[in-house]
Amino acid sequence: DDHNVHYLNAETSGLFIPIVEHWINVHTDELLGRIVSPYGGDILSEVRSPVDGVLFTLREYPIVYEGSLMARIMATDAAGEERERFPRPQSEVQGEGG
Repeated sequence: DDHNVHYLNAETSGLFIPIVEHWINVHTDELLGRIVSPYGGDILSEVRSPVDGVLFTLREYPIVYEGSLMARIMATDAAGEERERFPRPQSEVQGEGG
């Protein structure tokens, strides 16, 4: 399902240096790599996972430009995602636990 796929695009141009391998489980806010300056190696941007899921695409060619695709993650919490997109009626939530 396409709405479970998250695309990670470069926020800036530089060299993308991944610190993980593809086909692994990742967690929300986990560091996946960095974009560094090709001139001095300064860190320009950190690339973090937006969701819990499986990293199934990871860029191999290091040169990136702003907007370049670096990775794709398939969210593993599809049920939670659906709950956020389609919240339950307040009357159902209030009736729980009591």
